[in-house]
Amino acid sequence: MYIFEKNDTTQIRVSVRQFKGKTFVDLRQWYRREENKADDKAWRPSQKGFTIPPDKWEDFKRGIEDEVDITQVEPEEEIE
Repeated sequence: MYIFEKNDTTQIRVSVRQFKGKTFVDLRQWYRREENKADDKAWRPSQKGFTIPPDKWEDFKRGIEDEVDITQVEPEEEIE
């Protein structure tokens, strides 16, 4: 599992999981309440996330690499 620390109360976790006998790459936002910041067992999965079948993983990675060049970021629209 790979964990990206977004901030003190939010993580993005990438893991390989099985559901109904099928394997998926799961990208999910996890959270913990502010008052539980010191408790590593307080992390909970949110509904924010998605799964990718293994045969589409390389296409997904290539799409990110092709689309996102952080050195030349020009937002398409303002996020509110």
